[in-house]
Amino acid sequence: MFCRTAQRRFSLFVIVVFFLIPAGVGAEKFQCPPLKEAVQGEEKKYSVCSRVDGPEYFADIRCALLRRKDLCAMELSTFDLSGRVYDYYSGAEIVITEALYVVVDGRIHAFSGQGDADRFIGEQGGGESITFEQLTAMRF
Repeated sequence: MFCRTAQRRFSLFVIVVFFLIPAGVGAEKFQCPPLKEAVQGEEKKYSVCSRVDGPEYFADIRCALLRRKDLCAMELSTFDLSGRVYDYYSGAEIVITEALYVVVDGRIHAFSGQGDADRFIGEQGGGESITFEQLTAMRF
């Protein structure tokens, strides 16, 4: 009787250790894989292009920031220097660290200047423009 109980407990322990715990490890890891090519059309205004180990393209700014969190210090510096976002209104390319950002309903919008950011905030009925440094401090 004692052996069966101990055997069941050991079996349960093995199941938990080898199957359930590893399933949760890394669950918060990067979930937005880079794209093979740059985003085109209307969705380009939400996308990011960077060069770490060659060109990387992301469908939206949030995905790029999630990827950024997985980089080592040298890669992080390269990402920040090479990253480009696109102005929400004009589509003009902006260095990722120089853009202003407005987050609305979880979607991040990039702007080349305070005037455009303020215009967007007015159209949305509220919000706040933030810098790249403030954006990277946020949790996603």
